[in-house]
Parts: sequence; structure tokens; C-alpha cells
Amino acid sequence: PPRSTLFPYTTLFRSVYCVGGTVTNCVITNNQAVGDEPKGGGVCCDGGAVSHCVISGNSVTSTNTYLYGASAEGGGIYAVNQSQIDHSTVVNNSLNGYYSNGGGINANGGSVQYCTVSGNTAYGHWYADGGGVYMTADLIRNCLITDNNAHTDRGAYSANWADGGGVYFNGGGTLESSTVYGNTLDGDMSTGGGLTYGGQIRNTIIYGNTATARMTADGPNYYLNSYGPATFDHCCSTPLPAGVGNIASAPGFISGGYHLNTGSPCIDTGTNQAWMATATDLDGNPRIANGT
Repeated sequence: PPRSTLFPYTTLFRSVYCVGGTVTNCVITNNQAVGDEPKGGGVCCDGGAVSHCVISGNSVTSTNTYLYGASAEGGGIYAVNQSQIDHSTVVNNSLNGYYSNGGGINANGGSVQYCTVSGNTAYGHWYADGGGVYMTADLIRNCLITDNNAHTDRGAYSANWADGGGVYFNGGGTLESSTVYGNTLDGDMSTGGGLTYGGQIRNTIIYGNTATARMTADGPNYYLNSYGPATFDHCCSTPLPAGVGNIASAPGFISGGYHLNTGSPCIDTGTNQAWMATATDLDGNPRIANGT
């Protein structure tokens, strides 16, 4: 495509670029975006939708010799202007740059719903944010976000930062009715193996994530600070988050999966919302069961 305000620098596209419209029922795999500030290894979406797709094995690599501009964003999907991403599987995508944001998905506004985001990697020489999802101030709902990784080089004299192995919120947002598990971080400084920053976190399991570092590792499951405060309610995580209805007990998954086993402390402990009345979960079952 011609250069635009979305891609003002030299970039090689071997993927899908949509302005409006819908990409649906597609398998988008093993594509590359390479250039100064490349975005969207599988899909670049400007005000459109990605629905019922598989986005796998795509990569984004920055070759910018001006290192302060060498950013790589959205290994699987890069979306702006209220784009909608739903009912899709985003797996095994990757980023490589000095600044890497969103190994699986980088979404600036819009929403990510009914998606599985797994096995994605954000590698930044200096900074890596959001191994699974990098989200700017909007909605993640009904998603399974597992086994993603954000990592940086370990510098001899400087501190390279890795944040949000599962989810990185830039400027707040909402994460609800989701599971964030088994995501990892590594860098000189590592914050938030599962979640970094946030806004409203509701009806969500954030457990079993890890953060390792050469210098300081904070928040294996979640990391919050005064610039990105979060409100938790009816969540399962440890340490126990402040807020209403939260628990710190292990969620009790079935062996080899993320369904809740009989006797799980998470069963019937969520809070009902209006949107759930006709909604389903990732298996297509009613979002509300047994009244809760």
C-alpha cells in the first residue's frame, strides 16, 4: 500500500492491511513486517474488524538504525481507530525491536473479545511491553491469555525494562471475564508477569504468571503504580488485590487446561453484568450459569 499517516516510514508488508471493512474466517500465518517502525505482522487494521480468524506465526522486525525510533508493534495484529477483534486465535507471533509493544495484539482503542492469545513473544533490546496484548484505554473481554512472554536484553550498565507478560495497559482500560495465566517476563527490571497497570479488572483470573530480572522483579501476577492504578473486583489473584469479592486461592483448573475443576473457589463467585444476559463464554456456553 502507499505510505500513510499510519505507516509514514519505510515498511515491508507481507500481510493484510485494511482500512475499515472486516477480515473474517481467515487463516493468516507466517507473514512478516520489516522496516523502520513496522506494525502488524499478520494484520494492520485501521477502523475495521478482525473476526473468527487464526493469526499465527507472524513477525515484526524493526531495522531502524536510529535506535530511539526502532519500535516494533503488533506481532499478530496492530489495530487503531476503534477496531474490533473478536472470536479469533492469536498464537506464536513475535516482535523484535529496541521498543516492542504487543507480541500478539497491539490495540489502540477498540476491543478484543472472545479471543485466545497464546505463545506470543515481545522481544525488545531496551523495552518490551505486552507479550500477549498491548492495549490503550479500552476493552478486553472473554479472553484466554496464556504463555506469552516479554523480554529484553540484560544490559551491563543500563536498566532494560520488561512489562506485562500477558497484558500491558497504556492509559487504563477494562479487563473482564478473562483468564491470564502462565505468562512470563525477563529483563533488567521486570514488572507484572500477568498484568501491568490497568483500569477496571473484573471477573478475571490472573494467576501462575512469573517475572524474573537481573535487578528487580515486581509483581509476578500484576503490577500497579500511581500512573496506572487499577480497581479489582471479583477477581482471583495473588497477592490478594484490594477490592470487593476478590480471592487469592489457586483457581483449580482441570489437568492440562483452563476449565474450572469441581470444587474450584472461582465457581459462582463472579458478579453479573447487563451484557452477560445473552453472552456466551469461549466454549459457546451461557456466560451466566446457576444464576451467577
